[in-house]
This record gives sequence, C-alpha cells and structure tokens, in this order.
Amino acid sequence: MKTKGPEAPGTAEGKWETSRGGESACAAPATAMPVCVIGCGRSHRRDDQIGLRVAEALESDPPPHTTLRTSQAPGVDLIADLEGVDLLVVVDAAQATQEFPVGEATRIDYLGSSTSAGPPRLTPPRAAQSDPSHMLGVNYALKLGRDLKILPQTVWIYTVAGQDFDYGEGVSPGVEAAVRSVAERIRSDVTAWLQRRDKGDA
Repeated sequence: MKTKGPEAPGTAEGKWETSRGGESACAAPATAMPVCVIGCGRSHRRDDQIGLRVAEALESDPPPHTTLRTSQAPGVDLIADLEGVDLLVVVDAAQATQEFPVGEATRIDYLGSSTSAGPPRLTPPRAAQSDPSHMLGVNYALKLGRDLKILPQTVWIYTVAGQDFDYGEGVSPGVEAAVRSVAERIRSDVTAWLQRRDKGDA
C-alpha cells in the first residue's frame, strides 16, 4: 500500500489502496475519508485499463480528503469499507458506440437517476460480457449496494468509451488522451463537492 500524506487523521491528503481479484490489499484506514475514488479495470486488457490509469494519474495530487483505490475484478469488494464515506466515485470503461465515441467521458449521478427507470446503464466492453470475472462487476455491486441501502448518499460513475479490450498493454490513442482530463475533472468535481458540503449545500 502506498499512502499519501501524513498518518494523522483528518488531513487534506488522500490515501491510496490497492484491490485485486476482489481482495483488499490492506485494511481500511482507521478514520475513513469522506470521499472514496475507485479506479476499475484490468491491467492487461488494453482500453479496460482506463480506471486504473486515472487512479494512477490522481495519485501524485489526489483530491482532498480522498481515499484512492483500484480494483481489477470489481465485485462486492467495490462496496466494502465505505463506512464514513459520503461520496463514492467509480471510474470504469464502457464499449464505444456511435453516440459515445472512443475517448469520450461522461459522469453519471447514480443515485440521482429516476427510481422508476433505474440508473442509466452504459454498455460493458464486449470482451467483459462473456468474462466470468466480470459477472460480479460494477453494475452488480452498485445495484446490490443500492438494494441494501449501504451506498453513500452520493455516487458518481465516470465512464470512458474504449474500443480495444483484447489482451495487451497499450490503450487506444483516444483513451490515452482522456486519462489526464478525466483525472482533472474528478479532482475539480470532488473539490467543488467538498466546498458545497462544507457550506451545507452538498
């Protein structure tokens, strides 16, 4: 585990955790941060790395009061260790479509969606749809957390459209270009949310 900032609780620095295969590599901090950012993806499936890369980009300058986590097999572990968390941010890949081209990013307010229609769903990568390791993926975990009423009051999902989810290290140019802009948007959005919360507006 790599930890950013001093050990004293309540600082503005972020903390970093790693989760792979559904198992947490370390225990949750004794004093939970109010914001948790989880980058999801698989390190050897090209464009599916986007969540991991965004989390890595945030590591050098994390949003204040934020725990950074990664998961290469997101399942129920995605909603674990959320005690004290008021804002959950999930970063993941989606299959590019004509309306959602490669490299385009969007933010979904998961719990702000219509309860009758359910939260909006983007298309998972085609390679992931038949992958058993993704059967307990982001959609399932968040639905479970929603049903059990254990999700924080605010959940954002940042998705980036990818096209190549085969085995390999590199990512599509559009996805590569999106990494820093998505990281900067998350940093800005989280900072603004914290400011609104401090004023009682969040």
